[in-house]
Amino acid sequence: MEKFRLLDDNMQFTNAKMDQNTQLLGLSIEKNVSQLGNKASDVALLEKSKLVRSEAESVRKYINQLREQIVKETGGFEDEKDPKSMYKGAKDEGKIEDLMIGAKKATELQKSVNGFCAKLRQITGQQVFSNLALDPIDDTRIPKSSDQKHKTFAEYNFAATPMVAAMAVLSNIESDVIKYELQALEDINKQIGGYIITVDQIKPMYRANANTVVAGTKYTAELFLGATSSTAKPMIVANGQNLSVNGDGIGKLEFLASGGGYNEFGLAKKKWTGKITFKNRGKDTTFAVDGEYNVIKPYVDVQAAAPPSLYRNCANELKVSCPQLGAEFNPNFSGSTGGRVLTSGVPGKITVIPKDPNFALNVTNNGANIDYKKYSVLLVPKPTVKLMNGSTEVDQKNGLRLPLPNSLRITMKADENFLKVCPKDGLFNPTESMVYVIRNKTLLKQFTCKNGVIDLSQVRALGLVSGDRLYIETKKIQRANYNGEIEDVNMSPVIWNVTLVN
Repeated sequence: MEKFRLLDDNMQFTNAKMDQNTQLLGLSIEKNVSQLGNKASDVALLEKSKLVRSEAESVRKYINQLREQIVKETGGFEDEKDPKSMYKGAKDEGKIEDLMIGAKKATELQKSVNGFCAKLRQITGQQVFSNLALDPIDDTRIPKSSDQKHKTFAEYNFAATPMVAAMAVLSNIESDVIKYELQALEDINKQIGGYIITVDQIKPMYRANANTVVAGTKYTAELFLGATSSTAKPMIVANGQNLSVNGDGIGKLEFLASGGGYNEFGLAKKKWTGKITFKNRGKDTTFAVDGEYNVIKPYVDVQAAAPPSLYRNCANELKVSCPQLGAEFNPNFSGSTGGRVLTSGVPGKITVIPKDPNFALNVTNNGANIDYKKYSVLLVPKPTVKLMNGSTEVDQKNGLRLPLPNSLRITMKADENFLKVCPKDGLFNPTESMVYVIRNKTLLKQFTCKNGVIDLSQVRALGLVSGDRLYIETKKIQRANYNGEIEDVNMSPVIWNVTLVN
C-alpha cells in the first residue's frame, strides 16, 4: 500500500508541474497574440486555447472531486492534520467497487474524459486526440487473447482494486488529460508563430513521463535543449544509445527499468546519463545531462484454488499475476528449482510439478527479475478409506447381517483441500486386499481381491453362521497422477474385523 501511495504522490507532483507548464503556455499564447497586433485569426486561436484550458479544468475538477469522495467514504487519513499521511481505507476494495462500479462513478468518469477528447478534436480539428478512457475491447495495448478483453472500463480499472491503487489510477488518467491539454495548446501556439523569446542562455533539459516506475516497465523521457529551434539539429546520446531527434530538436529516451538495490521500502534510486551536441558558430558544443528516477520493486501474487500448498509429484495449478504491470505482464519462469513449470499459453496460468522437498518459483518479465518465491513441498495426504455394502458403510461395531450380500467394496476418497489444488491427482485404488473367513479361531477360507471389489459368492458354500467373522486387510494401494502414471501409496494397511450376525 505504501508503494501505491508513493506512486500516486509522485504522479500528483508530476501533474502539478505539467499544469504549471500549461498555465505558462496559455499566458505565452496570450502575449504572442498581443505582440502580433491582435489579428482576428490569432484572437480566434487565443479563444480556442482558453476553451481547451476550460475543458481540461472541468475534467480535472471532476477527477479531484472523485478523489475527495473516495478519501471521505473510505475513512479519511490516518492523521487528519496531515494530508500526506496514509489513508485509513488504503486496502478497501469493497467501497471502491460500490462507488465506482455500483454507483457508476467510473462510467461518469469515462464519459467525462472521452467527452473532453471529443471536444479537443472539435476545437483543434485534429483527430490525434483519440479517447483516453477505453474499454479493454477497444484498447490495442491489451493482447487480443487476454481474459481482460471482456471487461468494461469500470471493471478493468476498479474491480478488486485497493483504494490507494484506485487513487493512482485517477492520477494517471489526470496525467493523460494534462498531456492532451498541453499538446493541444502547443499545436495552437505553433499556428500563431510559437514562443517569442530572446535567448541569452542555453542549457540541456529533459522531461520524464514519471520519475517512479515499476521494474520491468518502460522508463520514458524526452531530452532537449532549452533554446532549441527547428533549425537546430542536435545529436543526443543517452545511456550509450543514439536517440532519434524530431523536427523540434527533441530526442526521446526509452528503456526497460532494471531492478535491484531496493531499500527497506522496496524503492531503488537509479540514474541515467547523456549528452547533447549541436553546432554553435560552426563548432560542436556539447552539454552533459543526466536524470534520476525511482524504481519500485514489483510484487507477484500467486493464487491457487485453495491456500497455496504444493504437493510432490502432482500437477499444482497456479495463477501468477503482477497488478503493477497490468497488460505488460508476460512472465517467464526459467530459473525455477526443485521441479518443473508447465505453461498454458495464457500469461501467468501455470502448472507446477515439484520433485524435491523444496520448490522455488523464479519470475521474470521481459528479462527483468520480478520475484523469487520459495515453497515447502507437502507429501500427498492419505485418502479416507471405507468398506461399503452398496451405498452403506459397514459398521464394525454392529456387524454384518446374514445372508451375506453378493459383494462388498473398498472405497477411497482423496483429501478435499488436496483435490482443490490438484484435481487431476486424486484417484486412489486399493489394488490388492486379503479376505479371511474365521470361525472361532479356525481359518475357514482366505482369498485375494483386486481393485477393492470383494466377491462374497465364493464363501456361501461354507455355511456361515452368526458369530463367524470376515477379516479384511488392504495390502497394496496405488494412486494415478495427472499424467496417468501409477505410483504406490506408502500407508499402513487398513483392517476391518467384521462379525456376522443374524
